[in-house]
Amino acid sequence: MSETWVYGLIAVGLLVCAGLVVFILRQRATIKAAQEEQAAKLHALEAKAQEQRDYLIESIHVIANAMIHDERMTLTEGTIRISVLLDNLSPQLKQEPDFSVINEVFERTRHIPYLKKWKELDKQERWRYTQEMKQIEAEHKDALLKAAGLLASYPFEKHFH
Repeated sequence: MSETWVYGLIAVGLLVCAGLVVFILRQRATIKAAQEEQAAKLHALEAKAQEQRDYLIESIHVIANAMIHDERMTLTEGTIRISVLLDNLSPQLKQEPDFSVINEVFERTRHIPYLKKWKELDKQERWRYTQEMKQIEAEHKDALLKAAGLLASYPFEKHFH
């Protein structure tokens, strides 16, 4: 084999190596950009999840305080609202002894229509459901007020931050 061929093959090999280095560097930059984009999306999702948790926590605190201090918030309405919020924030909390009454009252009142369906009821049906709610509230008033008091100042932040 002549020297020219050897130098030619070396030159071709060097060009191939240089091309591969350029390709590798471009791929590395593409992967790095994709990783940075993925990290930014993850950070945005985490921030949104934290914002949602903060909203749920604040809502629970406000409703619990209203159950205790605001006559316009019935214990049944507060219980239903808190139950739904806890389902989204920390469902296992409803199983703890101090808060199990929330789940119990919710289950006993879940068949009662609300919002638009409540407004569609005739007066007799509303009265019947109102009496049922008053009876359930009377049975569980002390436990509901205790649970609301605990939830009004519950340190959710320690569990989720």
